[in-house]
Amino acid sequence: MHPVKKSIFSHIMTAGLIVGTLDGLAACIQFIIRSGGFAVEKIFLFIAGGVLGKTAFQGGMGVVLLGIVLHYCIAMGFTAMYFLLYPRVLRVVKNRFWAAVLFGVSTWLVMNLIVLPLSLLPRIVPSVEQVLIGMGILIVAVGWPIVVLAERYYKR
Repeated sequence: MHPVKKSIFSHIMTAGLIVGTLDGLAACIQFIIRSGGFAVEKIFLFIAGGVLGKTAFQGGMGVVLLGIVLHYCIAMGFTAMYFLLYPRVLRVVKNRFWAAVLFGVSTWLVMNLIVLPLSLLPRIVPSVEQVLIGMGILIVAVGWPIVVLAERYYKR
């Protein structure tokens, strides 16, 4: 009897939860290092601010939960896109490391050049250091896990 083959949807959901969690943890750790405080709920208030505007920062636990849900929805969207693009990208890039770099950097570019400008958040111009740290986090927390998990899926 053969084991049931998990669908691509199931793999994308699992990978999206992993990617969302890794990225969220990285954001929390970065916040703690920068601010010296542990009020990491501000990260998710910021994310909710993308759809609620400045009023999100006066919000309570409901707005924090909205930010968490939005964070995972965004992570799932990127995961689905990269999972579906993975076979084509690997034909061109041919190297897992560089595919992860491509996915991480492109995530940063889409978020900072398209998503954030379309949100209700005030525009913040990051320093070169912030850009490099942000891209590095996304390479490790988004690009690499997606490459590893997509490779597992496609090699079955």
